[in-house]
Amino acid sequence: FPVTIVEEGKIIQNRPRLRERKIEAAYVDMFNRAKEEIIVTNAFFVPNRQVRNALINASLRGVKIKILTNSKITNDPPFMAHLARYYYKDLVDTSFGQGSEIEIYEWDGIDKSTKRQVHGMLHAKYAVIDGKLSFVGSQNFDNFSLNFNSEIGIEFLDEKGAAQLRDHVYRDWE
Repeated sequence: FPVTIVEEGKIIQNRPRLRERKIEAAYVDMFNRAKEEIIVTNAFFVPNRQVRNALINASLRGVKIKILTNSKITNDPPFMAHLARYYYKDLVDTSFGQGSEIEIYEWDGIDKSTKRQVHGMLHAKYAVIDGKLSFVGSQNFDNFSLNFNSEIGIEFLDEKGAAQLRDHVYRDWE
């Protein structure tokens, strides 16, 4: 993956003990501003109501949404996959037949050439919005990360870097 020099970005923190939820607010804002495409990769995808509503509203505006998270095979702990699937229904059912459907993919760690599971848990946490804006950080989409962990991320306002990250994601998904 080539290194990109980013010209502009901002650091965003979550500090629950100070009641700061700035990362969640940044994600919701990015989802609300999206016009064409949202790509989200997150280890634990158990989004709260605000995040789900922002994604649903984006899909109703015609924004194409793709989400990659862990499967039951790769999730550690495995029950997180079951919990995540509970929220898939809300996202997929609400978007079905309405604007642009929300696509959810689960990482299984299987090597395509050998058909064997050789890769472990997906631990990445990032989003790419319209191929122009990206966010990379430490926060999972779950209540534990939101309410108890101090987290940090960087919102990159760099189209070249966002486009490279988007292209990298699509190469991995092929």
